[in-house]
Amino acid sequence: MSVASCLVRLCLGVMLLGTSGCASPKKNGDSRPDISRDDLVARHNERVASLDRVWARTSVQVTARNERGGRLREQVEGHLQIEQPDRVAMSLGKLGKVQLYLGSNEQGYWWMDMVENSAKVALFGRHAFADEDKAASLGVPVYPRDLVHLLGITPLDVMMLESDVRWDKGLAGVVAPMSRGSRVVWFDPRSAEPQRVELRNAAGLVVLVAELSRYDFVNVVGDATRKPRIANSARITLVDQQTRVDVSLYGVENRPIRASAFDFEGLARGYRIDEIYDLDAQTPAQAMEP
Repeated sequence: MSVASCLVRLCLGVMLLGTSGCASPKKNGDSRPDISRDDLVARHNERVASLDRVWARTSVQVTARNERGGRLREQVEGHLQIEQPDRVAMSLGKLGKVQLYLGSNEQGYWWMDMVENSAKVALFGRHAFADEDKAASLGVPVYPRDLVHLLGITPLDVMMLESDVRWDKGLAGVVAPMSRGSRVVWFDPRSAEPQRVELRNAAGLVVLVAELSRYDFVNVVGDATRKPRIANSARITLVDQQTRVDVSLYGVENRPIRASAFDFEGLARGYRIDEIYDLDAQTPAQAMEP
């Protein structure tokens, strides 16, 4: 299994994933903090309001099984850029060379595989026509724009949540619906910072789990009064594929990001993509001219 295929299985397809455990009522003598769902969500939303844009250097290590059943471990580096809610760009490679570009914008999602200079390939699909079958063709039902959910930086609409807080090993969980499933965000009830995010598919099965740690402050360019915190480490596990992806962030800032980072056609020309596959047409599209 190549670095590209491992990372594609992580970041492309992203969105059906899940939760575990049921809520249990608080008992007499229970040491759980007395916190309401609304208070927890309000504190979370206040934090992520200053994380509408994220720029960071990133290191990604993929641990998986290869075709022979042996252990594969690869590490790549690059940049992560986010403009919520739809714009995501993760460029990865080695020795300063971009080899894989995962992204999404308001219209669609894509990945670009440039590991082989002689055969640069891109895959593109539109959000409006996305479904589980198309996601499955990429290896796992996870779309790039939903990577922000796994980092625990998306706001929660209290009106759309389950009424009760779930508890698991001292963490307070809230369940939020998604377009093709749901997510459970497990908070440290004292800091209101997510420690674990679980995504589940439409059948309610847990597909992917992100364990979050190493929280640190983010520099908000142009506003020194705001100091939100973000997890600088996310250990993401694809439950059914025995694949783990460790994402580390460095030098995280909320700062202006160039629109070109989310321009699929411009990126395809700039990286001289040889062939573009249209997921919605299910046939190879004519490659864009460089």
